[in-house]
Amino acid sequence: MIGSIDYYPDIQRVKIHGCYYEWTDVSGIPQGTILGPVLFIIYINDLPEICEGFARIYLFADDAKLFKHITCNEDHKALQL
Repeated sequence: MIGSIDYYPDIQRVKIHGCYYEWTDVSGIPQGTILGPVLFIIYINDLPEICEGFARIYLFADDAKLFKHITCNEDHKALQL
């Protein structure tokens, strides 16, 4: 059972049965935060505008599918950026 999770902006560690584990790097939004869903919606809702013109994107709930018909090497490179 997890006793506690110490969290700082870029690192976290876990305490189990009184034993602390090493600090590890984290990125993104920690799960379980109140702001998590709001920040996700803000992030995901901008994707169609950003992708417009070079790829197609379909959004559904928490899933995003980005695709492009590849006809030349430049298309491949553009999709990888």
